[in-house]
Amino acid sequence: MKATVLLFMLGLVACDHNAPAPATAVQTVGGASAPFAQYRTFAFGLAERPPPPYAMSERGFEVERRAQPLIAAELTNKGYAVSDDGKGDFLVRFSVGYAKTAVPQPGSTEASPASTEYQNVGELVIDAFDGSSRTQVWHGSAEAQIDPKKINDQLLQTAVRQLLIKFPPRSEGGATDRQPR
Repeated sequence: MKATVLLFMLGLVACDHNAPAPATAVQTVGGASAPFAQYRTFAFGLAERPPPPYAMSERGFEVERRAQPLIAAELTNKGYAVSDDGKGDFLVRFSVGYAKTAVPQPGSTEASPASTEYQNVGELVIDAFDGSSRTQVWHGSAEAQIDPKKINDQLLQTAVRQLLIKFPPRSEGGATDRQPR
């Protein structure tokens, strides 16, 4: 059975440091054939390297340290429990990255690079893998304009929440919970 792909996009809004929480661009992809109904627990795997063109920043490890409990809280709110033995029904791996991207200005051309401005963009990627087969069952990424000089905890929390909103909630009537008819 082919996996059904779910795409969820939100518009990217420029970061206004006086605004409560800048918006993020979010994409998620999950397999409909993944056995989410059987999953009860999750564990964290080693953090991944950010995908190109993103690179690790000097604050990357601190962002990862702050993101992990936010991810755990969102998954717990969806009905999953953190595995006591580190071997969950599914494994969560995530990465954070930073890139400086060109933002062409109105009227600029390739011949006039001086009219190009740059913005700092951060990305959070979360992947879920089946605990026994190690098959990827879910992928999500969130991107937003950031200030590389400081970590915006509210933006990070918003990104995690928006990213995991499409993560399947734990089913109370999972395959092993069903009674014979």
